[in-house]
Amino acid sequence: MTVVHCSRDLPTSPHEVWWLLSDPSRWETFVEGFAAVASREGEWPAPGAVIEWDSTPHGRGRVRERVTVSEPDRELVVEVGEDRLDAIRRVLLGRVDGGVRVSIELNYSLHAPRWQRLIVDRLFVRRALADSLERELDGIAVELTGR
Repeated sequence: MTVVHCSRDLPTSPHEVWWLLSDPSRWETFVEGFAAVASREGEWPAPGAVIEWDSTPHGRGRVRERVTVSEPDRELVVEVGEDRLDAIRRVLLGRVDGGVRVSIELNYSLHAPRWQRLIVDRLFVRRALADSLERELDGIAVELTGR
């Protein structure tokens, strides 16, 4: 598995970030390629809850997310499954002077033969996923702070 991560300090509270992450009706403002929730099981983001969502055209297709760890205002871990990869996505929220540090880590494995995974991951996927996480943090910042 390969890991990509990013973090950013925001002038807001862990509670505000938690509520944004907990509200799928707001995901289109910061989750790249998010189009609509297709189905839900359980109360998101309680442990065991599942959301399946569809991406925009030419996007990721159907994405399935299942909560494995849910500590309000602190940590959210979900298993992510989609056509091209499986992943564990971990969001950590920590207090810092003047706000919160939001850290996102994606530990993923591509669905492809080993030799393709090595080449495609190194040349394209790893950077694209890291950039996507940065854009997600950009969206969270804009949604919560206006900048």
